Amino acid sequence: MFDPTAYDNLKTVIEGHLYDKDLEGVINILDRKDMLNMSTMSREFHLAFALSDQKNAQLIFSLYASLENLASELLELEDKLHLVGANVKLTIVVRHENKQEIIELLQDLLRKIWGTEQIIKQEIRYQPFGSDNIVTNHITIVFSRLVTEGHIDDLAEMTDYMLATLAGLKRQKLLVDLGRRE
Repeated sequence: MFDPTAYDNLKTVIEGHLYDKDLEGVINILDRKDMLNMSTMSREFHLAFALSDQKNAQLIFSLYASLENLASELLELEDKLHLVGANVKLTIVVRHENKQEIIELLQDLLRKIWGTEQIIKQEIRYQPFGSDNIVTNHITIVFSRLVTEGHIDDLAEMTDYMLATLAGLKRQKLLVDLGRRE
């Protein structure tokens, strides 16, 4: 009989939490990707969503497991059990004027929600020949440890933090609607 891996179980739990929120009308699922990279035998799952009436931000939840993660679990090697699990990353996409104070405001907002132990990176993208001063900011929150089946209850809490992040961003009048091009 098929025994799901930690990656499979984690993906099923977070997917269930987020699709429940979609059914409740709290969020809109915008995109879903479930990928197997045949060259590296790694797996990735991405689910993009925003609050149901939100136009100024979207959040992408990503789960990643390498061949090493999977082999460590399936082979049950004692010296590799610390590799069992998956990596989680969040990417938040917003648009705003190219101003340092907005970048710092976003960093502060995310630090208040996610704490200082998470790595938060901002990558600014802009059209070099565009006439406006609007940039697209891809903010990444990287979690420093593998998520295992022992952290399944934490995924429900993480869902609350993701919703709080989107709510905090929705209140920011300095952000431009993602669909609007100036």
